[in-house]
Parts: sequence; structure tokens; C-alpha cells
Amino acid sequence: MGGEPGAGGMGGNPDADCETACDNSDPCYENDANCPGYSGDADKAALTAACIAACTGGDLDAGELESTLDCPGSVELIIGASADAAGICAGDGPDQSGGACLTDMGDPGVCVNTDNYDCEGEGGALVMGACPGGNNIVCCVELPCIATAGEGVCIDSGACDGETEAGLCPGNNSIMCCVE
Repeated sequence: MGGEPGAGGMGGNPDADCETACDNSDPCYENDANCPGYSGDADKAALTAACIAACTGGDLDAGELESTLDCPGSVELIIGASADAAGICAGDGPDQSGGACLTDMGDPGVCVNTDNYDCEGEGGALVMGACPGGNNIVCCVELPCIATAGEGVCIDSGACDGETEAGLCPGNNSIMCCVE
């Protein structure tokens, strides 16, 4: 692999060549045989970003990627050039829990690692595919919390239309108990 980023005669702008080649590979991740750890749009974005980083960094050749005519071959090139992409496809991507998530239905939640947090046991509901990372990183919605102002749910403080209280929810500092 290696070589000059964007090499392979695609165009005059290596970074644009990388972006185009990686965007064209997006549909290939959805097949379980190609990328078993793939769990939705958040992973697609992370895989595309990993592909572009590997390509612009010289570890993946855009021309070679574009000339690979089958999805298994494309995904193999990408995961061979990027440890992040390999981890996501293996289902054990980097732990990207702690941030806010939004489900396809528009429900806010927090990305949790199911290896060390029991969302359902704590009263929340799991939604797959709304968080980047491996299959163990899921969006926990409707997670109840008890704040000074009353009962609430754990969401990003920016999405709360009521009062927020810190320190009652899993996740980073922006995830707070929201009482509306």
C-alpha cells in the first residue's frame, strides 16, 4: 500500500481523490461479511474518516482503492491501512462512549459501553447504530435520574429545555440530568 497519497492517476488534488475514493466505499461497510462490526451511520462516518486519514497519510492509495471493483477488496484495503477501521469492523472499535447521541427517531441519549454499564438495568433503553465505535458502544435513551429539581433523564445539557444537574449520569461533562 503506502506510496504517495492520492497516487494512481485519479486527479490533481490528492486530498479530494482520497475523499472521493473513501466516499465511494461507504456502501461496502453495510455487508456483514465485509465489516461484521458495522452498526450504522455513526460507524459509517467513523470508517470514512479513518479511510480518508489513512489515504491522506500515505498508508492507502486512492487510485488502488478506486480500481478495486468489489466491496470485500475495498474493505480489506481500508482495514489493512487503518487500525481504527480494523477495530470498528471487528466489532471492538475504540471506546467512544460518554458522548451525546441522537437516535433515528430524534431521541437524545448518551453513548455507553455495554461492557461496563448496564443501561437497561438502570432503566434506560438501548439503541444500536447511533454511536461511533464497536458493537458494545450503544445509545442509551430514556435513562432516568433523580435531581434536586425532581425526576429527569440523562441527555446532553444543550438539548435540555429545563433544569440540569451534573454528576448524576454516565458520560462526559456535557451529559447531565435534565428535568423538564
